[in-house]
Amino acid sequence: MNLRHLCLGVVGPALLLAASGCAGGTGKPVKVEGTVTLDGNALDGAMVQFYPEDGGGHAASGTTGTDGSFRLTTWSNGDGALPGNYKIVITKKDDAVPTVGNANGDDPKFKTDMMKKFSLEQSKKAPPKKPSLPANYMDATKTPLKQVVPPPDGGPIKLELRSSGA
Repeated sequence: MNLRHLCLGVVGPALLLAASGCAGGTGKPVKVEGTVTLDGNALDGAMVQFYPEDGGGHAASGTTGTDGSFRLTTWSNGDGALPGNYKIVITKKDDAVPTVGNANGDDPKFKTDMMKKFSLEQSKKAPPKKPSLPANYMDATKTPLKQVVPPPDGGPIKLELRSSGA
């Protein structure tokens, strides 16, 4: 055996092992799907985000369809979520706060001017509408929604939200 074969035999597997550690090393995603309702009605167009409770790992997300159904994605479309305990955050596009910036970075004067312009435009329009979801569902530190992956019963997850936020 020459030195080249010895190096490939030792270094190659070591590199593969190191690379697999960088990818999370917690296993393969588990298919996760479910439905989201608000006061018993399907919630269309909501972003469902699973955040690992321990702060590590990888988040997973999906968007609800007209029937409130969603499928989670971690790396590739619909692959699911890694096994673990998650906090669930749900947001709607209409509830998003506008962000302001420019192509050249964070220019404070540009941001201030744009926010003034935005505020002026908004004041001319109808009064701001109430967010479609209670704030606690949209905040990872306050959400009451939690889930274990894979789900203990193995079936779809049912997220039943209430306008009262409880």
